[in-house]
Amino acid sequence: MSAPSTLGAMLTESAGRHADRPVYLERDSRHTYEELEERSATLAAGLRHAGLSRGDRAVLVLNNSFNYLVTYYAVVRAGGVVVPHYADARAEPLAHVLRHSGATVAVMEGRALR
Repeated sequence: MSAPSTLGAMLTESAGRHADRPVYLERDSRHTYEELEERSATLAAGLRHAGLSRGDRAVLVLNNSFNYLVTYYAVVRAGGVVVPHYADARAEPLAHVLRHSGATVAVMEGRALR
């Protein structure tokens, strides 16, 4: 068996072998490889439908959470390049990244929207 060639393929393989094992633990919840696989595949399809193409950059302004992990893998699976940004950053540095990163997509949540 050969090694997976992409991060998306690596996740799919891991989900196949460890579907019910935890991949991310939060205070009140436990998320499995299978859940990460399914949610990231669904979001990747949505990102492609919204116009994200291979090589496009996507700025992620998300809190440290399972949603970040899902979104990271979704962008990669859709062929995009992740441009991570600290969710609690001030507006000026974020605006700079959005202007100069070449990103065609930005995914934001929580405090980043203030």
